[in-house]
Amino acid sequence: PPPDFAMPRNSKMITVPQHGSYAARNGALDLAEGDIIAFTDADCVPEPQWLTVAIDTFEADQSISRIAGGVIHFVKGGEWNTATLYDRIFMLRQDHFAAEGKAATANAFMRCKLFETVGRFNADLLTGGDHEWSVRAEQAGFRLVFCPAAAVGHPARNSLLQLLRKVRRFAGGSIAQKRKRGDKFILPSFDYLIPPFRRGLVLLRSGDLTFGEVVRVWALLYVLRVATLGEQLRLVLFKRNYERR
Repeated sequence: PPPDFAMPRNSKMITVPQHGSYAARNGALDLAEGDIIAFTDADCVPEPQWLTVAIDTFEADQSISRIAGGVIHFVKGGEWNTATLYDRIFMLRQDHFAAEGKAATANAFMRCKLFETVGRFNADLLTGGDHEWSVRAEQAGFRLVFCPAAAVGHPARNSLLQLLRKVRRFAGGSIAQKRKRGDKFILPSFDYLIPPFRRGLVLLRSGDLTFGEVVRVWALLYVLRVATLGEQLRLVLFKRNYERR
C-alpha cells in the first residue's frame, strides 16, 4: 500500500496468489470467522449505519439468507459529466439485480453458512463472478432481499477511458465463458452497430436528464456498444489478451 495509507485496527490486508477480485474474495473467506459476511469495493463509502441495518434485517427474519444493499452513485465535486451520468444510469443497478435474485458485491451480505452449500466465487472468471455465484445461491433456494437503507456510495466513472476499460472487460468475460464452455463458433454482437434508438426514447421519457444530456448519454451508449463489438472482434479474430483492469 502507499506510505500514507491508514487501516483500522480491526482490519487485515492479505495477498492471494491468483489475480482477480473473485480470488481475493475467496482468500478473505478463508479467514472470515463471523456468521455474516459483508462485501463492498475498495472505492465504496459505506453509510454510517451500513452494517447495523443489514444485521437488523437478518435478525428480524431468519428466512433471509442474502441481502443486496443499496448503491448510491456520487461524483467528487458534485458536477455530473456525460460519463458519470452514463455510469449512474446504466451501471450497478442493484434494485434491478435484486429483482432477479442477484447482488453485486459492491454491496452485498450473506450468511456465512451459505458458502458451505453454494461454494466459493469462481476465480477463473474475468467479470460477472458475483452474479454467477448469486445464480447458484438462488438455485439452492437461499432467499435474497433488497435493502436500500444498507447503502454504500459508489464513485461514478468519470471518463471515457474508465468506461471503455469496463466494457472491454465485460466483453472479454463473455468471450472467455463461451470458450470455456467449448463453443466452436463465437459470433460477435454485430447488432451493436445498430443505434439504440429505443434506449434514447427511454432516456428522454425518464425526465431525469435535460435534452442535451440525453443526447450526450445516448451517443456515449452507442460508442460503448461499438467498442464492445470491437473488443469481441479483437479477441475472436486475433486471440489477444483479455482486459483485466
